[in-house]
Amino acid sequence: MSYIIDNRRLSKEIKLNDVSDKFKISYGTTNRIESNVVYLKFNAWCEYVGNFKEYINNIEEFIAFLKYNIKKNVFNEYNIFTNDFIFNIDYAKTIKINKPFHFNLEITLKQKNVEKDIKLLKEEMTKISSDTLSLLEANDNFNFFLKK
Repeated sequence: MSYIIDNRRLSKEIKLNDVSDKFKISYGTTNRIESNVVYLKFNAWCEYVGNFKEYINNIEEFIAFLKYNIKKNVFNEYNIFTNDFIFNIDYAKTIKINKPFHFNLEITLKQKNVEKDIKLLKEEMTKISSDTLSLLEANDNFNFFLKK
């Protein structure tokens, strides 16, 4: 006899609606029973306002800046996560003038000790999302919006 595991029932996601008016932010896990791995998602519409000939260079610099500073902030300030993390960012490879594109950032973190239930991580995830928002909004080349 074989059993089918429904992964949708194992996952748990919590929205952080009160953190930003420019991003949809949520955190969660794909396994709420053993929630040692958690993710933090940022979704928004983005408009590039820099020099269009330098778009690729600017986006690559922006990604490197985000990755370095998020890693530095999370691992220096929060002792509950290991030094391993996955940084995934989706953005438009080509852009059009005055046409917003979808921007998605996902940070996946691993807890050192799985003592904390996913709901008990809300304070830490809210602080991490606030720090990340400061980094996202600190650039001059991109404007972010909640709605297109």
